Amino acid sequence: MLTSLEVSKKQPGLLHFPGLGHFLVVVIFTGIEIVGLIEWLAISNGENHTAVLGQSYPILQLGAISSRVGITGFAAIVLAVFLLVEHIITQVDATGRFASGKQLVEILTFSSLESVIWVVWLVLIPVNGILAITFFLAALFVEHPSSSSQAQGLFSSDCLY
Repeated sequence: MLTSLEVSKKQPGLLHFPGLGHFLVVVIFTGIEIVGLIEWLAISNGENHTAVLGQSYPILQLGAISSRVGITGFAAIVLAVFLLVEHIITQVDATGRFASGKQLVEILTFSSLESVIWVVWLVLIPVNGILAITFFLAALFVEHPSSSSQAQGLFSSDCLY
């Protein structure tokens, strides 16, 4: 158990405190990533876009984007959007404030990179399963600590620490 002095010296953000706050943030961003991965796989496997994305598909006129970039590209964009939201939540939680413009660019870069890793993994599976899992594990081994460092402000000159 932390004393009130120790708690007051802790870094801002829910993940720096034990208990319900930590649990809720983890559940939220894990849920967002899982939903994004499910949507991505459904679109990649040729599911009907309107069934997968619901009413947002016709409202946002996503058909125009889908026809321009193809199914794989469209699925990657959908996944990148979910990962972007997840990474923004992680950034806010890690720093206790909303991301700056520079940090948003970094978050967008890491979200896009992670989306590409998932797409390459999916493409490699039918080619060679061992190669696919090796690529996937190696790529995420490099990307996840980098994006986590970014979320904690280690790559950004305008962090709180």
